[in-house]
Amino acid sequence: MPIKSLRTPMFPGDPEPLKTIFALRYKDGYNSNVWTLLEHTATHVDAPYHFIEDGPTVDEMPVNTYVGWATVIDFSNLSPEHIISKEEIEKKVLSLPFKVGKGWILLLYTGYSYKAGTPEWLKYPSLSEEACEYIAELGVKGVGIDAPSPDRKPFPAHHIFLSRRIVIYENLINLEKLINKKFIFVGLPLKLVGGTASPIRAVALISK
Repeated sequence: MPIKSLRTPMFPGDPEPLKTIFALRYKDGYNSNVWTLLEHTATHVDAPYHFIEDGPTVDEMPVNTYVGWATVIDFSNLSPEHIISKEEIEKKVLSLPFKVGKGWILLLYTGYSYKAGTPEWLKYPSLSEEACEYIAELGVKGVGIDAPSPDRKPFPAHHIFLSRRIVIYENLINLEKLINKKFIFVGLPLKLVGGTASPIRAVALISK
């Protein structure tokens, strides 16, 4: 998701990113900007410390946490604010032509990235506690969604996943191009010391 100064969709109350000019080529010999932004801006990854007091921060997680085999399952036909059940997740996962297991990254396509900036964007579907437990038991190391969050208060996904050092990717885009495909996901964060999260440039590597 593009990060635009004062024009990036954010949760209500969260500050929008702000770009200010630091140097200009015609005056200083080079161009440079200063960006001020929340760690949880646009496409980003949440580290355990976001919800777990003694959990590792974004820079303390092993780099290979953010890279691995991945797939996308399709939940684009759900009604607003639908709560995804364990059975719905299980049916999608078991219908894949390959096994999602230890060390994988499971991504959910909802279509809500295309609603960013509209009132409908905040009516995204979310995961039930039972669905989160099922996903965690698969042994995955990351879960992602093309919506603002995989849950709502009391935040079962954040508590269940992050307590088990399963990182969470939010505001992904273009997931419809990867439904039911097997690929290598790369979502490296900035090495923000003490960070609860970091914006990322998510990439899918697909073999032909």
